[in-house]
Amino acid sequence: MKFGARAFAVFVVLFFGDAAYQASQITESEYSHKIFTENRRNVLQRLEAAGGSHLIIVRYTPSHMVHEEWVYNHADIDGAAIVWARDMGEGPNRELLDYYPARKAWLLEADAPNPTPASYLPR
Repeated sequence: MKFGARAFAVFVVLFFGDAAYQASQITESEYSHKIFTENRRNVLQRLEAAGGSHLIIVRYTPSHMVHEEWVYNHADIDGAAIVWARDMGEGPNRELLDYYPARKAWLLEADAPNPTPASYLPR
């Protein structure tokens, strides 16, 4: 019986030691993706809580991580409460704003440390 208890104790120490080591090995990319996911969820929750319909124009920096994509829309884009679009410049953005005149337009600087929608003001 003593051997079984000792073997179990060794197993527990090794198991949880390995689990702690694995948890400490989160890569910078995984951490970055976790932050991105939390930021996107926070923006969605804020807009959904505000109610109404929204147009979010997302502006990326040249060094943007392509795997951190903000622009995803429902299949019925026109019927969705939130429409996401990439910043395309003043002319194409104006066309989008004209197409959705009843929506509150926002600009989201996606690569800011704490991305928060701000009222969209054309340049």
